[in-house]
Amino acid sequence: MSRSRILLWSIITILSWNVRVDHVRADDTPPQAPTDFSAYARPQYSWSITFYWTPPPDSDLDRYEMDVTGSPCESLKETHCGTYDIPKTTTGWTYHNANLNQSHLYYFRLRAVDTAGNTSAWTRTLVFTSTDVADGSVSPRTFELLPNVPNPFNASTRIEYTLTERAFVELDIFDLLGRHVTQLAGSTHVPGSHSTTWNGRNDAGDPVPSGVYYLRLAVDDKLSVRKMLLLK
Repeated sequence: MSRSRILLWSIITILSWNVRVDHVRADDTPPQAPTDFSAYARPQYSWSITFYWTPPPDSDLDRYEMDVTGSPCESLKETHCGTYDIPKTTTGWTYHNANLNQSHLYYFRLRAVDTAGNTSAWTRTLVFTSTDVADGSVSPRTFELLPNVPNPFNASTRIEYTLTERAFVELDIFDLLGRHVTQLAGSTHVPGSHSTTWNGRNDAGDPVPSGVYYLRLAVDDKLSVRKMLLLK
């Protein structure tokens, strides 16, 4: 093959490669949605709800968007309905409000946004209702055992759960072989949000070894289980 033909073939190859590259845009791929989206309500003078989630694995994550709606939106007197930008380094975010109308519903959902502006699918929607205008209380609309924080943990971990109605609650910890370790709750609870801590000890007060443990919440005929990792 002559030198001129080799040069022409090389030019065509380079141009063809450039055309193919120009049509491949990795930024068209949307990020994955955050997982483990959950919330915990803390009644205060100005009520607040703290949200938790696990970040998506995308390296080009830019931020999150929290979508807040109400029924009606006018009852959100101070911060109103809308979409709020949340920094990408955040895995826990608190929403504050006050002066609520009683017995209205409020909806929250979350999605990820990458540096190119692509958005993930929305997470599930969490629903809360205002219950007492006098103290600004809110109650969850779902029965849920939230992820313990921190996890993995060393000395202790915080456990939070929500109830939609008055019920008898059993909160127990089991080891990886299914053996009972300790009970953290065994009584009737009122509706709303509840929390407790586990210090990594069994019923006898002895520290348990490092490993995987299961947290089980039993409320009437409903069960919820989460995995915890104790590291020493």
